[in-house]
Amino acid sequence: MNIHSGFQLTQQQTTKLMITPEMKQAIKILQSSREELSSYVQEQLMENPMLEEDKWTEERDHTVNGINHLNSADRGLDSYPSKEQEGLWEFAAPHQKSLVVYLEEQLAFLSMEAKQKQICLFLIGNLNEYGFLDLDHSSFSIDEQQFETCLSIIQSLEPVGVGARTLAECLEIQLRHQHKPNKLAIQIARQYLPEVADGKWKKIASELAIDVRMVQQAVDRIKQCNPRPCANYFTAPLPYVYPDVTIEKLNGTFQIILNEDAYSRIRLHSNYQEMMKQTHLGQDVQHYLKDRYHSAQWLIKSINQRNHTIYEVTKIILIRQMDFFEHGISHLKPLMLHQIAKDLHLHESTISRTTQNKYMQTAHGLFPFRYFFPSGLNQEITSNLVKDKLQQMIEQESKHTPLSDQKLADLLKKMGIPISRRTVTKYREQMGIASSASRKRYVV
Repeated sequence: MNIHSGFQLTQQQTTKLMITPEMKQAIKILQSSREELSSYVQEQLMENPMLEEDKWTEERDHTVNGINHLNSADRGLDSYPSKEQEGLWEFAAPHQKSLVVYLEEQLAFLSMEAKQKQICLFLIGNLNEYGFLDLDHSSFSIDEQQFETCLSIIQSLEPVGVGARTLAECLEIQLRHQHKPNKLAIQIARQYLPEVADGKWKKIASELAIDVRMVQQAVDRIKQCNPRPCANYFTAPLPYVYPDVTIEKLNGTFQIILNEDAYSRIRLHSNYQEMMKQTHLGQDVQHYLKDRYHSAQWLIKSINQRNHTIYEVTKIILIRQMDFFEHGISHLKPLMLHQIAKDLHLHESTISRTTQNKYMQTAHGLFPFRYFFPSGLNQEITSNLVKDKLQQMIEQESKHTPLSDQKLADLLKKMGIPISRRTVTKYREQMGIASSASRKRYVV
């Protein structure tokens, strides 16, 4: 049997799923945040002459307060209300001065030699984002005495603790600035910080030959200090977070308000639409205008569809998490993306894109959409509920005999919440609560 190998031309018919550029644009718009969508719309307004801002719609929305009720019927895409932008200023982060600028302003009022000031400015420029100095004098072309003198000047500035090289030094600086400094607290902060973190107060008391109550009082003074005194100063402005949806309760009924003011309302440009009807224009111009016209139509349709999908997803979240909106975070229930998809007869990937980079303003605070899809221990218990119970039990525990993680797990099991000690430890650490050894009090 002869087998012939070689190149040849053959025809083969196959079926493939193609994603058109228009579909890619719709997907991008759906999963974009408000800020990303705003930038994208502005780009399209610059590039596409068929688009213009809908000024009339903006003026109308400032004079008419439209609100969609959850049980309203026949909602059109144009009927979705918009939150006035003036009402969103409460969510904006306050303007804060950078740490470098704040320190340089203080340095300007101090009297010192030109070289000293130059070194101090150089040290300020080398502080990390937490206000700590990661370098020692060997990293600079100055002697150790000059380095220590200039560093002490930096450490005398506000916020107290800036310019420290270690956490222990940061706490020590703050302790020395306290009214009637506690020498024992300074010594413990300098030598026994790991033991303080682990709650090994008896070991500290034994090595210093003092009563454990004295150690506890000194640790209380240390806990008054701020381990990150420069956290309120930033090298870059904080990004603002605007809610995509606001849930309000008026006259006993929850209402959904879409907030669209972060991006421009757009419409088709009437002048260019009239130009398309002119027959004397060349074929190239006609082709260009038609292409831009279809692109503008698809953009408007995609944005309207985005708003419609966000509204419908929010409505189902409101129905399924009604206890949360009524009573608070501890009543949040387990919820999966596929449940929302089933209710709306949509693909789960669509729900995933809809809940990505979106925020909801509620009476209990501002939350990302994904917050309403917590993992559950079972169908009725969520991690947020467990954390809420842990918080309550720890707040009510005896300060002399705090509850261990195993004891907390046993108490939760008696309440019908099956949970392991390891999970209790994980949740406690996530909540920033110290261990039972660190919570124990030897004096009241």
